[in-house]
Amino acid sequence: MAKWDMVSRPKDQGGLGIINTKIMNESLLVKWIWKIFQQPDELWYKILEAKYLRGHGFFDSKVNGVSQFWKGLHNVKHLFKWGAVFKVGNGKLCRFWEDCWIQDVPLKILYHNLYKLSRNPFCFASDCYERGSWVVEFKRCLSSRDYDSWLGLLHLHKDCSLIDNKADCTHWALDRKKNFSTKSLYRFLTNRGVSSRIAGVIWKNRVPLKIKFFSLANF
Repeated sequence: MAKWDMVSRPKDQGGLGIINTKIMNESLLVKWIWKIFQQPDELWYKILEAKYLRGHGFFDSKVNGVSQFWKGLHNVKHLFKWGAVFKVGNGKLCRFWEDCWIQDVPLKILYHNLYKLSRNPFCFASDCYERGSWVVEFKRCLSSRDYDSWLGLLHLHKDCSLIDNKADCTHWALDRKKNFSTKSLYRFLTNRGVSSRIAGVIWKNRVPLKIKFFSLANF
């Protein structure tokens, strides 16, 4: 007996290379979200924009009373944020606290104390940029510790400015070429993409295939 999550891993991760259809379907749905951010001038995007977006971004679009396809995209939108890194232009697509753009992790993780105090934790980067300076509204006055965190946050943004006539763009951190691929997300969702040296040795050995299978199942 072997667990399905082990069997469905790629071979270099200690699995048997059998496709997990649930994870693959989620990866394919995330590909649609990636295309929504990358191809806003395409005809198919104009159709989705008129039917579902209606002047809002994807993450702000409605979920109730829509098709199963659109609901499916919203069910996996958190997976998109695991690999998407924004390069800000005008800051109208990138969320200040929740998206990766200044660092490899969202600011809400690096500065969780400030995130909890933020008056609008879902604000966009453009909402926090006024006349060449970064401004964030908080629910109360900052303590000395929180103020030090705020100074550190401002230091991160010292070389970052927004450009009004340039749209935000994204690249994919889970792929070397920085472009989204279903394979890169699938590998990340199975064992976080970590390869196994022992599995590599087992697959390269010149022994019957059933021996390799039993060896990996007991690994």
